[in-house]
Amino acid sequence: KLQFLYFIGNHYLRSMEVGRAVNVDHLISEHALHQEESKIYLPLLYGNSEELTSLDLENSHVTDVAVGSLCDALRENTKVHTIDLRNNLIGAEGCHTLASLLEVNTSIRSLLLSGNDLTDTGCRSLLSALELNSSLLHIEIDSCLLVSKSLITALKVMVQLNSVPSLLKKNILSIRDNTLRVVDLSHENSDFRDTEKSSQKLSCWAAERISEALIHNKTVEVLRLCNQQIGDKGACALSEMLKQNEKLDNINLFGNVITATGVEAFIDCINSNNTIRVINVKANCASDSVLFELEKKLSLNCQPLYLKKFLPKIADDDPDVCSLTLDEHNSCRYYDDVSLRLLAEAVSKNTQLTSLDLSNNVITDVGARFLSDALKENTGIKALNLNNNKLGGRGAKHLAAALKVNKTLVVLKLMNTHLDDAGGEALASAAVSNTTLTQLDLSFNPGIKESGDHFVKAVQHTNQLKDLILRGTSVSSVTLRALRDCR
Repeated sequence: KLQFLYFIGNHYLRSMEVGRAVNVDHLISEHALHQEESKIYLPLLYGNSEELTSLDLENSHVTDVAVGSLCDALRENTKVHTIDLRNNLIGAEGCHTLASLLEVNTSIRSLLLSGNDLTDTGCRSLLSALELNSSLLHIEIDSCLLVSKSLITALKVMVQLNSVPSLLKKNILSIRDNTLRVVDLSHENSDFRDTEKSSQKLSCWAAERISEALIHNKTVEVLRLCNQQIGDKGACALSEMLKQNEKLDNINLFGNVITATGVEAFIDCINSNNTIRVINVKANCASDSVLFELEKKLSLNCQPLYLKKFLPKIADDDPDVCSLTLDEHNSCRYYDDVSLRLLAEAVSKNTQLTSLDLSNNVITDVGARFLSDALKENTGIKALNLNNNKLGGRGAKHLAAALKVNKTLVVLKLMNTHLDDAGGEALASAAVSNTTLTQLDLSFNPGIKESGDHFVKAVQHTNQLKDLILRGTSVSSVTLRALRDCR
């Protein structure tokens, strides 16, 4: 206090020239600075003295009333950057007053409030004020027993956001308010580069704060953080967020020095997430094999939940899954060639699944090729239904190749699958060498016409194919009569 009085004594007269009349009775409580000190102190603050930049009022018995007068004097002050109010008698009301000050003051950089009687209510008003404040860089609220640790952490985080590009803080607040659908914090974003800290790249700390805001967000679908420096730690924070977030669909992390550790964290989190479809981790530091595993996991996430539910069971050869039907009725959407690729990988080594119904989907010859590869190895499936798909002649050829190797398939249904004579001929040839197929349904494939003769020969040379259905094809009546005679 002696040093303080020595300082203000030298500046008293000059400060009074620009000072304003104030009610000094309420500046400091009777237990703190004397009235004579206050009469000099207030004009210095109102006078915006260039040499009065720090207020040290630690252990001065400052009350809420005193804080009110102090804040009145500081509202238009632009020189004071540090306020030390540690170990005083400030409560909720004083907090509200300080919050009002922070909403308008742009010079205060450090605010020390440890050891006061602060409450959660007062600190929440500070937190709200910090959403509008962009100048405070340090806050200290330790040893305040009535304030929750989570609120103290939130205040410190909000202050830390003032030291990074303002666009980050703006987006985090908008994420919390559920007002954004796309969050673009890529380094190339013009809004990001126009900020006063445009050369500063976002770190793992920024990724952690974004993740905290996104955990319970209900609106953001796209997150772009290209060419920042979030690294593995930031990637792990985002992966943990994905275990709880139910909205995010697309994350772009191009060029973020992420290694296999970060990518593997994303692979792991997809087991608990049903919405993420795209995670772009190109131009990072992970190997192609790890990136391929991530792509496979994401492909599964793009599929209906019904398929995602059963694929692990099929891959594990679960004896409880002996029959599986995949159509639009159990998923509200069609299964496609990507679905078949994932399913084929699981089916190839399975021995428990005996019936697979894939009718009424949009499977093409590409999906048929995946399925053909699986059937060449599979030893369990006895009935396969592909009715009402778009296999075409090439799809039929893929399945024919599988029939020449497979030793378990008994029933194959290919009704209305856009087959032609080339496909029909391939199937007829495969039926000759196959020893288990008893039923082949090719009905309502008008493209099958001349290949009917090949089926006559197939039936003549095999004993097991008892039920060949060609209703709705273009096969001649003569050929159909010949097939009946063979039976």
